[in-house]
Amino acid sequence: MTPDDLVRTLHRAADTVPPSAPDLQAVLRRHHRRRLRSVATAATVAVAVTASGMVLAERALSSHPAPPATPPATTAAPPTPAATETAAASGQRLPLEPGWAMLDAGSNQNPLGYQPPRGLLEFSPDRKIVAVALPDLIDGPRQRVALDDGRTVLLGSKDLQPGVQRQDGVNVTGLAIRLVVLAPGGAVALTREVRVQGQDVELVGATATAAYLYRTPGQIVRHDLASGKEERLTALDPLPGWDVNNLSIQSGLLLTTSQTACDLRISSADTGKPIRTVHFDVSQWRCPTADRVRVSADGRLLAIALRGTAANPVNAFDVVNVATGVTTHRLLSSTSRSGIVGMAWRGTVLRVAWVNLPNPGSQVYPMADVLQTADVA
Repeated sequence: MTPDDLVRTLHRAADTVPPSAPDLQAVLRRHHRRRLRSVATAATVAVAVTASGMVLAERALSSHPAPPATPPATTAAPPTPAATETAAASGQRLPLEPGWAMLDAGSNQNPLGYQPPRGLLEFSPDRKIVAVALPDLIDGPRQRVALDDGRTVLLGSKDLQPGVQRQDGVNVTGLAIRLVVLAPGGAVALTREVRVQGQDVELVGATATAAYLYRTPGQIVRHDLASGKEERLTALDPLPGWDVNNLSIQSGLLLTTSQTACDLRISSADTGKPIRTVHFDVSQWRCPTADRVRVSADGRLLAIALRGTAANPVNAFDVVNVATGVTTHRLLSSTSRSGIVGMAWRGTVLRVAWVNLPNPGSQVYPMADVLQTADVA
């Protein structure tokens, strides 16, 4: 198949996918899409996942028909002690998020990109890409947290009336928002409906015993995984504006990233007391987001991935000492063909994973062929 044939095949496949009914997920992420759209307009680089799972930068081709309805929620056994010990010994897990990277598109005649495996991706301690199938309980993951004991906490939506056109919004009918816990290996250990009619909800963090959910208007709740009971964390009030900030709770810290000021505010997740504010002098790029911050297990260090535009390409990250505020900048490459897709700490060593497309290059590469990692002390 020639490159032209490949592009035409992908476009035909995307055009045959039926449009999905309006769902709450689209509404909840609309403000994020607006921010992303302003970046994509100014740059000639972008990422799209096609209907075949291929990452290109041509146009957004990903659209999937909703899977059939699923049975009621079930609970399975917790992870075994052996699995827990193995996961803890290797440090933080390293989930891979292909959508993090912004890559040069190539052209219609010479498409350039990479194809990740289907499912939830992770880079294992033995340096392999591991893919876990997404359960049919949700149509797609909105956020996920990889716990050190080998489990994964997901938040995702499920269209209960696929193909039925409805008025979208926070009161849309026939939609579930589910909190799902996967055991090591991918078996469903727990699933729970967490949607409240009329509210937005987002997973902003998780521990072995609880998930932290942001619920509008302006509150974070601690959701107990065992009982489902929720407790509002009033010590964190008032929370910053949902429309221009991203929130994340990691290692006892509340991270608030402004999309307008390029500031990362660090506070105690227990008391809400401010610790410090870190300013990133990257106004010519897209401001970093808390989704791309990784805090060490002891809360002393954090890393934040930086990505640029076609005019100012960058593949870099900053490491911040939380106590002192000292920031170290690390540049991986200055090319729009490269982008970070994951980070994880092992003690004071940060493992960074990024995709690096060949230059020159004019094909779609398997992700395993273009994935690189580095351990940075």
